[in-house]
Amino acid sequence: MSRSRLVGLRRYVCWQLATRMLDSPVIVPFVNGTSLVIKPRLQGAVGNYYTGLRDYEDMAFVLHALAPADTFVDIGASIGSYSVCAASVGSEVLAVEPVPATHHDLVWNIALNGFGTVIRDKQVGVGAEPGVLRFTTNQGSGNHVAVGNDDSKAIECPVSTLDDIVGETSPRIIKIDVEGFETEVIAGGRRALKSDALWAVVIEMNGLGTRYGFNDEALHNELAAYGFTPVGYDPSRRRLESLDGPNDAGNTIYVRQQRGLTRRLEHAPPFTVAKQWI
Repeated sequence: MSRSRLVGLRRYVCWQLATRMLDSPVIVPFVNGTSLVIKPRLQGAVGNYYTGLRDYEDMAFVLHALAPADTFVDIGASIGSYSVCAASVGSEVLAVEPVPATHHDLVWNIALNGFGTVIRDKQVGVGAEPGVLRFTTNQGSGNHVAVGNDDSKAIECPVSTLDDIVGETSPRIIKIDVEGFETEVIAGGRRALKSDALWAVVIEMNGLGTRYGFNDEALHNELAAYGFTPVGYDPSRRRLESLDGPNDAGNTIYVRQQRGLTRRLEHAPPFTVAKQWI
């Protein structure tokens, strides 16, 4: 067994033992000297403890591609793991999370790392047009726009558009992880997506859009119409690798203006993932 897998297994066992005894939020070391407050039952967030960076290639891309003069927009920020990554390299961040309990955890992580002047948080949903939508509240990092009566604990949250949220800022990277509602987010972000400053969109495509009548192929074509192409990222070689289409699971990185981006990736300083408590 490789060392990284062995460390991950040890972290998993330690986490399971500790959370069964304490069942309370735990502060764990994260990236570039930062920390995260994680609740035991938030499985997506807990992945950052098991592996160091839950979405290693995608988070490494964010860490290498951003610089202090940039703005990162995090739609569906959850507890803020991507936002903290971006802030750790000095970028300005706009973190958007609609569900009150999760937004509370996002604010907690902003305060924990002293990023109150770097990360601006908004407790709002994002869609094709302003209004109000119902969101689930009992599915942790999988909370989403409710469909019909699919969750008796769903609550109403205000919704804005990506363009309204971004306003006059010019994001360098936009991350969108809204559990299948990505098509609606894109529909409300035409101005932001046309911006010459925007190098990349990191977006989740895993088939969840079907519950709203959307499909990943149409979403892929919409992004292609804005000039974006899907790539994978090799952090060790600092290289973008062309893909034929979106990843089958998880996030896909869509990029344009690859010359400037490629130079940034090649010359970005390395990041550090702190040794976790084992």
